[in-house]
Amino acid sequence: MILAMGSLRNRVWIKDFPLVTEKPLQKTGPWILQSSEYHSYTHWPWITAIELLTRFRFGQVDECNILL
Repeated sequence: MILAMGSLRNRVWIKDFPLVTEKPLQKTGPWILQSSEYHSYTHWPWITAIELLTRFRFGQVDECNILL
């Protein structure tokens, strides 16, 4: 798991900060998605929470503080 967390950090974090890979929304309202699409802003908090729990479990508290 430690190796997996290191790989995640190398691929998703840029210059020691987690990267959000989508630009902010330009308008509000319903967003009609195709069957194979998802919007990262709805998944990002859940993914980050799982990463936080995993990093905390393995003693990577500094990374948890950065994510928060």
